[in-house]
Amino acid sequence: MALSIISFDFSLAKPACCIFVNNEYLFFGWPKKLSDKINNLYKESGVNIIDRFDNEDEPKDSSAKVRHEIKWSVYMADLIIDTIKPYLNKDTLIVFEGSSFSSSGNVVIQLTSRRYMLIYRLTRFVSLDNIFTYSPMTVKSTAGCSKKNSLTKKSYTKNDIILSFIKDGPDCMLRQKLIEDQSKFMKKNSVNFIDHMDDLVDSYFVLKTLQQKMNLKYS
Repeated sequence: MALSIISFDFSLAKPACCIFVNNEYLFFGWPKKLSDKINNLYKESGVNIIDRFDNEDEPKDSSAKVRHEIKWSVYMADLIIDTIKPYLNKDTLIVFEGSSFSSSGNVVIQLTSRRYMLIYRLTRFVSLDNIFTYSPMTVKSTAGCSKKNSLTKKSYTKNDIILSFIKDGPDCMLRQKLIEDQSKFMKKNSVNFIDHMDDLVDSYFVLKTLQQKMNLKYS
């Protein structure tokens, strides 16, 4: 089986994944809420969008909250692993984007616990030594967006990272579709890209960070 690299931009609502195998880049997403129109656009662009059904309202009782969180943490971890299982073997390299140092609050705790649950479940297939994490700033640096724009003197935005992907990204269907007609991927009456695009693009730059850090060949 060919060596595969699997990278995650892991979030509560829209986790995304990029897989590099056989010199191809594959994209997967597990978004919670996307319109049918956006879902279909991604599927037409070679992105594998996976349905998820964790739509229960969070309970108010403290004990029930803990049970609820564990239940859906396991559900998401197993859903993701079931999707990527064909690319998992003892030599697979897995990489995550970590949390920002400035992040705080209950949402960050929830996000971190779910990411750790996924990592724990992944260790049934891959050695913990083959699982890596890079800071958001390191990933932004890979995308060429870690510092302020020299022209505008403003911090780079999610749009800038997506534009970097369009300009210098991999040879894949998603990028080709963006090059062909970027307007199809913009929100209506907005200068911003549609939901989930930033997550998918981030997952690619997480993967590219590992490739560069480990001096791995890539195209």
